[in-house]
Order: sequence, then C-alpha cells, then structure tokens
Amino acid sequence: MGTRTQHKPGLFSFVDLMAGDAAKAEAFYSAVFGWKCEKQDTQGGPPYWQFFKEHNGKLENVAGMGQMSNDMKAAGVPSYWNNYVTVEDVQSVCTQAEKLGGKITLPPMKVMEAGHMAMIQDREGAQLSIWQPLDHIGATLVNVPGSFCWNELNTRDFEKSVPFYQDLFGWNIKGDQNAENPYLSIMNGDRSNGGVMMIPPNEQMPVTWSTYFAVEEMEAFKKSVTDNGGQLCSGDIPVPDVGKLVICGDSQGAFFVGIELSTADD
Repeated sequence: MGTRTQHKPGLFSFVDLMAGDAAKAEAFYSAVFGWKCEKQDTQGGPPYWQFFKEHNGKLENVAGMGQMSNDMKAAGVPSYWNNYVTVEDVQSVCTQAEKLGGKITLPPMKVMEAGHMAMIQDREGAQLSIWQPLDHIGATLVNVPGSFCWNELNTRDFEKSVPFYQDLFGWNIKGDQNAENPYLSIMNGDRSNGGVMMIPPNEQMPVTWSTYFAVEEMEAFKKSVTDNGGQLCSGDIPVPDVGKLVICGDSQGAFFVGIELSTADD
C-alpha cells in the first residue's frame, strides 16, 4: 500500500515546497518526516530538489522543493506548498480553465524530460498546479506516514469553486452544502481525491489549497515540529472515522497539515 507507478488523470499526484531558504527547509523536513533530499541537475535552470522517504527498503519520491527567487523574497512572498493534479494535456486544461473564469499564473512549460506543467488560479484565486508526466510521474509514495495523503480546498463560495473544478477535471464533488459546517468530498471516478471546506465567516485564512501529510503518532510529530523551529497553529482536531489532525507552520512559515489516520485506507 502507498507506492505508485502512475497516477490517473484527475488525481492529485505530487506536492512541492517553494522555500525562501532551501537549506533550512531541508533540515526541517528531514528531521520531522525522515526525508532525504537530493539536488537535481536543472541544466542551468532554477535550483530544485527532490525529497525521498525509505519504504520497504527502497527510497521513494514523496515531494519536491524549489528555491524562491530574490525578487519573490524581496516582494515578501511567504514559503508555501504547491499541489499538483495529473492531466493528459496541460495546454487543453489551461484553455478550459480560462473559459471557466480561471487565470493562468504560469503558462504551460516543459520541465526538461520530467513532464509538462502549468499553474492556474480558480475563480476565487486559489492556486493549483497541473502536471502532464513524461519521466516523472509525481510521488511514488503516498498515503503512508511521511508522505502526502490529502489535498483540500479552503473556499468562501461553493457556487464559484465547485462547478469550476467539476468542469475542469470531471470531478464529482458531493456533500451537503447547506450543513452547519459543510464539507464536500472530491471523487475522481471511484477514487476519493480530496475535499472542499467552507472557510468560517469569522476566519481570515486565505482561499487556498492545503497539503496534508500522514504522521505515525501525533504527540511525537508535534514535538518534532516545535523542536525544529516550526509552529502549531491549532490544537488537535478530531475527524470522525478518520483520525485527528493539527495545522502547522514549518520553520519558515509554510502551512501544512499533519494527520494521524485511524485506519490504513489507501
């Protein structure tokens, strides 16, 4: 369970960190998740690293990391996690996204022989990356401790966000939008593929996609986060029939969620 050799179109397949200080980020995530970091040969392009996690005696790819440019840092852009959805054709998805009222923040580009990517914003401004694989399928390890296991949209308007993604990726997004604390589930075919959460009216959090990482044991995880310069932005939040989670910031303030799963559901 957990290893992948491909990701079907429409599935979340990869996450990467845009870090202000790559060395500091490497130290934090290596300590918290046991990741090993490897710098890539970008053939003169911006520096990039891959994170690996040992699983069943083999190093598996779990995430990536880019270094912010000096212009981004000067502009005060914080460190952040990107979420990637695998698609069959990046260009056609970008064209469809614009027709649906979204924006292209990074036009389609080829990343050497790894694949093709682009970045889009939905109609509320939430940013999401799309990936058309060549040699790099995305993460080869998911849904186990030390790897990403869930991707969640934080929205203020279901009527703007839900139809956009259903039409863009063919997702089936279901749930009671009129519930007191509504939460919607994303299905890609017959596979669970993330969620959509309504931001409470009194919360100032931005409209964004969040990245969840599975953790082995919550108390040990929280101690590791704080011992290595991160912060806990919430207490333990129980999720019925799933487990418990905590919202965190890494040593440079990039937000992510740690979740201790009560069942090994792949």
